[in-house]
Amino acid sequence: MAKAPTYSVVVPVHNTGRYLVDLLACLERQTVGMDDLQVVLVNDGSTDDSAQVIDAFVATWPEHAVAVHQENAGVSAARNAGIALATAPWIAFPDSDDVLGDGYFEAVTTSRESAPGVRVFATNLLVWEESTGKTLDTHPLRRKFTRSGSVVDLDYSPEIVQMSAASSVIDREFLEKTGVLFDSRVVPRFEDPHFLGRYLLQCERPLVAAVTDAHYLYRRRDDGTSAMQTSLNDERIFTDVPKYGSIDLLDHGARARGGRVPDWLQNMVLYDLFWLFRGDQAVHTGLAQISPEASRVFHEHVRTITGYLDHSTIYAFDAIAVAWWMREALDFGYREEASHSRFIEYGPVDEDREIVALSYRYTGERPDEELLFRGEHVQPRYAKTRELWALGRVVMHERILWVSTRGRVQLRLDGVAQQFYPIGENHRRFRLRPFELRELAEVQGDLRAARRRPARAVTAEDDEPVSRGDRLALWLSRRRLVRRLFGRAWVLMDRDLDADDSAEVLYRWLRENKKDVNAYYVQNRASVDWDRLSKDRSVRLLRYGSLRWKLALLNADHLVSSHIDKFVVEPLDRKVFGPPRWKFTFLQHGVIKGDLSRWLNPKHVDVFVTSTQDEYDYIAGESPYRFSSREVRLTGLPRFDDLLAVAGRVKEQDLLLVMPTWRSYLSTPRVVLDDEAEHNDAFMDSTYAQGWRQLLTDERLHALAAEHGLTIGFMPHPNTQPYLDDFDLPDTVKVLRYGTDDVREVIARSKVMVTDYSSTAFNMAYLLRPVVYYQFDRDEYFSGAHTERPGYFSYESHGFGPVALEAGDALDAVGDVLERGAATPEHLARMERTFPVRDGRNSERVHQAIVATGQRLSLEKARTAAPLDSWDASGARRR
Repeated sequence: MAKAPTYSVVVPVHNTGRYLVDLLACLERQTVGMDDLQVVLVNDGSTDDSAQVIDAFVATWPEHAVAVHQENAGVSAARNAGIALATAPWIAFPDSDDVLGDGYFEAVTTSRESAPGVRVFATNLLVWEESTGKTLDTHPLRRKFTRSGSVVDLDYSPEIVQMSAASSVIDREFLEKTGVLFDSRVVPRFEDPHFLGRYLLQCERPLVAAVTDAHYLYRRRDDGTSAMQTSLNDERIFTDVPKYGSIDLLDHGARARGGRVPDWLQNMVLYDLFWLFRGDQAVHTGLAQISPEASRVFHEHVRTITGYLDHSTIYAFDAIAVAWWMREALDFGYREEASHSRFIEYGPVDEDREIVALSYRYTGERPDEELLFRGEHVQPRYAKTRELWALGRVVMHERILWVSTRGRVQLRLDGVAQQFYPIGENHRRFRLRPFELRELAEVQGDLRAARRRPARAVTAEDDEPVSRGDRLALWLSRRRLVRRLFGRAWVLMDRDLDADDSAEVLYRWLRENKKDVNAYYVQNRASVDWDRLSKDRSVRLLRYGSLRWKLALLNADHLVSSHIDKFVVEPLDRKVFGPPRWKFTFLQHGVIKGDLSRWLNPKHVDVFVTSTQDEYDYIAGESPYRFSSREVRLTGLPRFDDLLAVAGRVKEQDLLLVMPTWRSYLSTPRVVLDDEAEHNDAFMDSTYAQGWRQLLTDERLHALAAEHGLTIGFMPHPNTQPYLDDFDLPDTVKVLRYGTDDVREVIARSKVMVTDYSSTAFNMAYLLRPVVYYQFDRDEYFSGAHTERPGYFSYESHGFGPVALEAGDALDAVGDVLERGAATPEHLARMERTFPVRDGRNSERVHQAIVATGQRLSLEKARTAAPLDSWDASGARRR
């Protein structure tokens, strides 16, 4: 080399040849020049063209690059092999699929010269979205880069967390003295903080310099194949990482600092733990597939980890936003003895009923509760015990009590009066004190008055100016004529692109039986149902997205839908129109069987319709759902009323119906509310599409249909309809489409239904018809890729027909059903127990439940705290 290099750049490479060329090109563009770099490329058993890319680069730069080819041993072993060959005084470990800014090492050099004695330089990690090419400054640990060159002593600023070795440049000569290496047992993640933490413990002071101008571009791969993106599918993150990573690091910290782990080191472990806890709350996550054994081992390790953590450090941690219950879980959730929250949270408030939620968490046996209202013992208006799940087990329970705001309330737990605290993420902003809930009622009264004032447009000072159409809607919404037309409206819709579900059924019932209700029905003009509805003079139709639709919503009392997607429940821009003034009723598209709490819990629901006793008990009772009998009503789906009527008119059952549900992992995002989802070109290659096509083209299925005089009908979920032509099905399969074919008539005509996990099976059960469950992708379905996780409903124990995992078994089951001509006695008994009453009054019960949301309590009822009436499936009132 012409001069001794300043930086050794150690790059572990495993099957990233197509990305490595970008990293090598950016090294060649470094403003310090290649003379200042020693590039050590470690090929860790790659089977793609990585070896050829490496050898070509070394051939181009023989004096500046070194190649190592070894059997696959993992990223830690590859980095250690590179460390052994490094000669420069400073060392960096960029990942082979990432990219460095052209001035990366020049910025580090400038920072080094101004910060003598610092041994770790943290570079500015930016997220590079491969799909869009955009670079985003969104990494949660970016706070350290508020000013370039700043040096942080972690003992005094433990909130500054550096987790990435890839975006660090460290003193190699000091590293050699410490003997610290990457630990190959810590896989597939946390190897970086485990290495950096042990290195910083060896430093005289744990100093880190933030180099804002040194840009490290972390590539977020479009195909999701990076080590970080795929690590969630590796159970070693639950077993090996906590044991050899977190616990070992904490133990090093305790021994190095005389028994107490420094706060900054605790925060490194907390960051990783909270990342896992938060990730498990995502609707779609690979963490959902954790096995029972891995869950057991993981939580035993967490119990050990909490022994090293300080109470104050857990609650002070703020590197990322963390739900308060997760902090409490690490504080007291793993203790042997029963415990509960140190204070009671209050909020939100139900303004119309003048009640407020009090909540706290506990472990072990629930504490003895004494609730006092104006000095007298009362029962809560509503009560809920929610299971708080994390990575395969319940870590604690949350108790939610709804009480009156019309007087002073006190809550005692195990005889001790508790302090109240406003609900919110950052509790440290508030001063703990007993709170007289009468004060809260007065505050909420002011808020209620503000909400009922007309909406006001965003000013021109805002970043995004309000469109002329929205300004017109805001102005017109306050006009007397518009209020007369849409005042106190009930706006009903199913999907914007599909009607003919419970919302339409309820709308028609309201128009016929409750003419005093100012009801409107919404549909998109692109919907296949638009022509049918627009020609029906009995339907007061609003076009989704139109001015009249906006005016109706701005004056509505209720929004009612069988769906709860964002484009349904948040149709208007809050920045322009303010928060919704309506109450939302979730009619549901079907019957909930499993755990959808991670999807549904964040939604605001005023009336949550259920159809079976098991479903009601699961959602309103002790479960992962946050909803209680305050929102949940057992009324039955309005569309069941219509199904019953249609079945009475249909004279012949001539269909062998195949009716699978959708897989949410196949969905593409709806970019604009009015737009349909984008076409997924890989759809027909999916396990889902291939599995159903195989069944539909099987000769045995066609023979069975012919033998019993049936037509095979294929009516998949509406999201599948754009791909129906791609299935290339034989002419003997009748393709049925939502919007074109009447769903209830199709079900009424069905002799047997073949489905997978779809709640449409409950429609067949409502008519006492047989079902066959074909679940060829069960492991994939419950792996976290789909919205639903297992819940109270077992297909084997609660289902309405046999369950088959193979096509042959599914065809055998269909043959048995057709030969018998009906469901088995066992399955028939399940249907009758699930739906003991079919009285055609579901719409009536839903209407009463919606009306009840606006009913206020008398003071006597507030004092006695008796819950509101709800309706059971028989139509009888229940307490």
